[in-house]
Amino acid sequence: MDIVTMLAAMFSIGLSSLALGLCILYSMRTQASWAKLLVAFLSVIVGAMTLIAIEHYTSFSLAVFGMESIAHVLSIVFVSIVNLCVAFLVMFLPFFVSLVLGNPRHEKLFWMLLSVMAVIYLALGILEQFYDNLILLLAQSLIFAGVYFFCLITLWRNVGNVKASDTRRFIVTSNIVSISLLPVFVISFVFSEFLITSYALYSMAFSIVIIVFFYGFFSRDFNEKQRKSRTITIADLNAYHISEREFSVIQLVSQGLTNKEIASELNISVNTVNNHVANIFSKTGVRSRIDLLNLLRELNK
Repeated sequence: MDIVTMLAAMFSIGLSSLALGLCILYSMRTQASWAKLLVAFLSVIVGAMTLIAIEHYTSFSLAVFGMESIAHVLSIVFVSIVNLCVAFLVMFLPFFVSLVLGNPRHEKLFWMLLSVMAVIYLALGILEQFYDNLILLLAQSLIFAGVYFFCLITLWRNVGNVKASDTRRFIVTSNIVSISLLPVFVISFVFSEFLITSYALYSMAFSIVIIVFFYGFFSRDFNEKQRKSRTITIADLNAYHISEREFSVIQLVSQGLTNKEIASELNISVNTVNNHVANIFSKTGVRSRIDLLNLLRELNK
């Protein structure tokens, strides 16, 4: 199980690091306050998974050379730090959820309760390192599960109030993944030796959700920039049988030039420009410059 957990943690580190990098770019791009908190969340995840991988690697390596006592001491140190990271998440997740929903909670009693739960979680984790008691481990799982499901229920109840479509899509996807991971939670609750491995699986699953979310955002952002930077060509107007001279007039119209300015630019008379504009209107079926610009915008999508 140590090797499986170590490998799961290593995969989790890779995915979480990629998600963290994309989140940093998204935060810089949008300045969204919840994205900055997600950076903190993912940083803790990467740190915790790194510690889990190191702890299992050192324990396995030292055990091979008969240094079990050193491996045990290092395990206590690493696992205690991981418990500290998870205790931080016990307080962080509800705050992050409230910020994503645009309704940060300020009740002192609520945050005091979360603080107490985080301290209890950390204390149970430290005691479990010395007494190896299954009840202590189960109590830890119940605390984290309670906070986790509270966040899920809060998201489901309030997702309709979120205006940003990207954020709403992220919430729905996260909840669907959470529900799909319920069997993993049940297995880790019944078989305690699977608990740390399940943390790595949770981390991988949500990192994938975050990566897909940011990939979709950056793809749409890139396509939008490409669309805006693209200039219309005469080939786009083939259906309207526009001549090259008429296309030159269309380009200048799209730049906001008047008929007189177009005449000066093309070294032709204003009457000739008027005739070209009339022909363009007739061929494209528009009645004004605004209608023509709207048509060009549609063709440029």
